[in-house]
Amino acid sequence: MMIQKTMLVLATMMSIACCSKKLRKNTLLGQLLKKNAYLRGCKRIIKTTSAMAPLKLLPYGVSDFKQIRRENMYTVDKTRYIPKMEYTDHFLFLIRPRRFGKSVFLSMLRAYYDINERDNFQNLFQGLWIAENPTPERGTFQVMYFDYSRIGGTTAVLELNFDDYCGKVVYDFAERYQQFYPEGFARQVHSEPNFRAKLNYIQLKAARFGHKLYLIIDEYDNFTNTV
Repeated sequence: MMIQKTMLVLATMMSIACCSKKLRKNTLLGQLLKKNAYLRGCKRIIKTTSAMAPLKLLPYGVSDFKQIRRENMYTVDKTRYIPKMEYTDHFLFLIRPRRFGKSVFLSMLRAYYDINERDNFQNLFQGLWIAENPTPERGTFQVMYFDYSRIGGTTAVLELNFDDYCGKVVYDFAERYQQFYPEGFARQVHSEPNFRAKLNYIQLKAARFGHKLYLIIDEYDNFTNTV
């Protein structure tokens, strides 16, 4: 009787050990199957991602519209506002919070209206709303672009820095659009004594030859705290 009980206990223990071994085996098998399924999923994701377009960069700290388009960075398409702006007043004052895209928007307007960029229109605006809906004003202006964030200094030198920077901008303008004016135009602009005289000369010549000017001022309030 004692021997039978001992044999029964041994048989039971062997059965438990066998079941435990099978359980561990099944658990390990389940883990391997899950791992394989995960790897197959990763391969599908990698394959799908590689077939997609390259990831775009965020234009952090970049406000040049042409650079953003050339380097295929992310940008919000605001070109649908261009026709609406053309039906408003000639003098627009854009007020938005900081980091709201004002500088990129102004840079986009510069590229859109600049007569020197007329032949680059499709390269710069392909895929944007305005590419399919251009306005008659596209590429018909000589654009003068000021960025007042480049003017710095204390109140003692602010006026001097302002005149110096603006003078360089109008001289650069004269060089870029020299082809639309008589020979010596840029040289004459450069010889004018100050920014005001240079600007007046350009305005008079543009009116005489029927050229349209587009003035853009970015960071207009950059040095107001200094003043």
